[in-house]
Amino acid sequence: MLLWLSLACGGGPIEDDKNLDSALDSGGSDTQSQDTQDTQDTQGSDDTGDTSDSAEECGIDNLQFRAEVRNNGAPCENNTCTQPFAVVGVVFNPCQEAIELPLTAGCLVNEWVIIQNNTPTPVTPAECNPNPSTLGIPPQQKREAFTEWSTASSGQAKLVIKFNNPQQSGADLNFNIQ
Repeated sequence: MLLWLSLACGGGPIEDDKNLDSALDSGGSDTQSQDTQDTQDTQGSDDTGDTSDSAEECGIDNLQFRAEVRNNGAPCENNTCTQPFAVVGVVFNPCQEAIELPLTAGCLVNEWVIIQNNTPTPVTPAECNPNPSTLGIPPQQKREAFTEWSTASSGQAKLVIKFNNPQQSGADLNFNIQ
């Protein structure tokens, strides 16, 4: 299975934003890493658009974790995807200052799980450094990890993402597969 892993799943721990590019690892012929430092939030955000948070009010507890599904890099229309599709774990920083997110391992996502007919199918990121690290998230930006999925059956599904942050258990999303 072809895995697409974000900058947080590079070959080593990510210490700060200056080391993000150096943390990327191509990982061989079947694995690629990609830096996804978008400055705009994506559809389905829990973001209220309020950017008035002051530095003393904003921190790790304000980070927004969510699950997304995408076709060709864009959110699936009406949460209905065709195969192959990407499953994405997103963390968005709505604050006016950068936040350092502690991770229990060198990847943003610990595991993606697709559940269909009460049967879970997990995928664990390849090349995830087991050492704890931190991920710097600039103000009003997001970091994401994703993997391509092409082995699900048509019908209803649930995506469950387990993040490598001890304060965030995960995010989930119900969607349909055509």
